Amino acid sequence: MIQDRMISYMGTDGMRGTVDLTIHEDCLLALSRDKLLTKEIIELSCFAFARLLTNEGMLSPGDSVCTGSDGRDAATGGILEGAMKSGFMKCGVSVIHLGLIPTPAVPLFMLKNGLRGGAMLTASHNPSNQNGIKFFVDGKKLLPEGSIGDLALSEEMRKAVRKIPELEESGVCVNTSFADGCVDFLVQNLPLPSLEKLRGIALFLDTANGAYTDIAKAFLDRMHISNTCVNDVPTGFNINRHCGVAEIEGRERLERGDADGPNRIISALFDLGKKTGKQNFGIVLDGDGDRGFILYFDPLTDSVRVLDGDVCGFLIAAYIKSRDSDKGMAVLTIESDIMAGAALQNILGIPSTTVDVGDKWIGSYSTGPLLLGLESSGHIILPVKVESPEGIKELRAGNGLFSALMTLCAIVEYENTQAETDRPFYEPYPPGFSKTFYTYFVDKNLFSPESPAWKKDSIIIEEGLDEWVRSQNGAQKRSYRFSFVREIKKDKNLLYYCMRQGDVSCASIFIRNSGTENKNAVYLKCRRDLAEGLLPLAREIRDFHRRALRDTTCQETLTAEKILKLLWRAGKASLADIEKELKGADAMTALYALTKEEQIYSAKGKNDEDLWTLRD
Repeated sequence: MIQDRMISYMGTDGMRGTVDLTIHEDCLLALSRDKLLTKEIIELSCFAFARLLTNEGMLSPGDSVCTGSDGRDAATGGILEGAMKSGFMKCGVSVIHLGLIPTPAVPLFMLKNGLRGGAMLTASHNPSNQNGIKFFVDGKKLLPEGSIGDLALSEEMRKAVRKIPELEESGVCVNTSFADGCVDFLVQNLPLPSLEKLRGIALFLDTANGAYTDIAKAFLDRMHISNTCVNDVPTGFNINRHCGVAEIEGRERLERGDADGPNRIISALFDLGKKTGKQNFGIVLDGDGDRGFILYFDPLTDSVRVLDGDVCGFLIAAYIKSRDSDKGMAVLTIESDIMAGAALQNILGIPSTTVDVGDKWIGSYSTGPLLLGLESSGHIILPVKVESPEGIKELRAGNGLFSALMTLCAIVEYENTQAETDRPFYEPYPPGFSKTFYTYFVDKNLFSPESPAWKKDSIIIEEGLDEWVRSQNGAQKRSYRFSFVREIKKDKNLLYYCMRQGDVSCASIFIRNSGTENKNAVYLKCRRDLAEGLLPLAREIRDFHRRALRDTTCQETLTAEKILKLLWRAGKASLADIEKELKGADAMTALYALTKEEQIYSAKGKNDEDLWTLRD
């Protein structure tokens, strides 16, 4: 039995780190301490995963698994892809390599071909200097616990780490293409009559220079849907750079000033809108294609609305309900808008429940039939029946292009599917307030259950909420009084507080280390009328984290400090100026982090170069 105290090398969605191709004698230490992803750790994890499935009787020597890559490993010349294949083959397992492919293609191929195991080489929305790997069993992601879980896999990695160098590859590798299969999946599962109506809209496509680029173009061309592609020249080095969902996540609306930044789809939407005076749309994916947003240029307000995973999920749910009377549960994660679940129930009559962060928890939901799963990040899971050698199976995989196109179908049919409301499609229910405060380059060990920082956070939150509750309850006579409680979630590394008015949840504050990036985040989700009173508490925790959690030995921390000092002196600086100041150190990772922390921003200069500036 794997105990909770054991270390897991997996995060929220697989394993990720900064790519480092130098040889490390202890690749586990390099990952856990220094957040470095090496070819040795990729090979080890794949070997251990195959060994785990073999021990469970799910694989035998000579059986096959399938693998894919989001394309960023082109920057290393395919070294990590080679390590992934080698790890499986050293365990006597054969590999069917699908090449450059979006993440949802791996579980789809597995089900269609009766494969028990699969792996995807990707760091999803992370910057291009990072990579990682996601594992699948029977088409689903691993949960933390269980005989085939993250903890069990981590333990198997520790057992196998000394064996790997001595082993020879006894499996074989076959390279094949599944691009046509991905296009066929979309054709077979999207509603064609509604899809045909998309031929009349102005559509932009941002594939984040990632895995969906050629497949998305091929599908749209096949369906004769005109589109303009941006951020669609993958080199490996440019995946997610100034593009994709991570660049606009957390924004509700983009103003014309945002078009001066480096994100090309934003400027394209505004430029066309200014030229025609008409609405236009954008599909925005992330590097591995499992997340998707919709952008809408609104000519009435001269702004771009961001339809995140919650809004897209609601629209899809309304559309599904209008076409099929059968109901299931809508499953949200705690990252969703706190008002989204209530809207699904109150407006659409669709029951909802909430699970921990990560689409793996949606995929494993088993209490009843799943209508759809959604998360504000753009992970939307639409269950699809797939014919496998063992019969019909249900695929539950986040697919950014599939869900984005379903959202557009819902939009063109919106007048026929909305539930007696005159709200616009881009705001189909009264939204709540959501804000995330990031702290990058942290020592994650400093925030763990019962650590000093964890205890300090608990004190700050409980004292702050106690004062807030007393002020709310004393402000005026209310039928339903406010209260708060700490809730224990399945993710034991999550510090979660829920606020209620009567028996109804009205707000939450929670804190967690990211399982996909080297950062910590403080989340505030609440009704809009409560935001002003709760924001100071969230900011207080954020400020404490930036003092207490930074990894002062981390090179990126030192780089970020140098950038801030430069901008304080100079006011503005180009990338060339920053790189000169850093004397060769990587600037992009620190610039990305400081931007997400909302400490700096970039805008186009006179010569169309990016100029970075401190925020007020």
